[in-house]
Amino acid sequence: NSVLPSSRYSAVRLGLLARVPILDEALAAQIDLGGRYSLSLGELGDDFGESASGLGWEAALGVSGRALGIVAYGVRGGYGVYALSFSGAAEDAQARDGSDGGLFATLYGVVSL
Repeated sequence: NSVLPSSRYSAVRLGLLARVPILDEALAAQIDLGGRYSLSLGELGDDFGESASGLGWEAALGVSGRALGIVAYGVRGGYGVYALSFSGAAEDAQARDGSDGGLFATLYGVVSL
């Protein structure tokens, strides 16, 4: 993309997960809250300022469980927001801040032998 640089960034996520059993190990409801701290903003940081930082959070609801003693499964959906901040002189165009956010969904299954 020659207009907008890559928006891939690396972050550390710290969060809390509360899980309430509904049917023993077979089914549980869960709520997941987490915060993100960016390690690097990739090309975005280089193009829009001398230094850049990013913070974010997400919240999700879901269900998970175990079946047959060897299959773990889950589905979750939620909303996440990420805020970016730039400072100093830029290579291309000066920017002060920006944000992105949206809905997400995750479906997973794991077999444990």
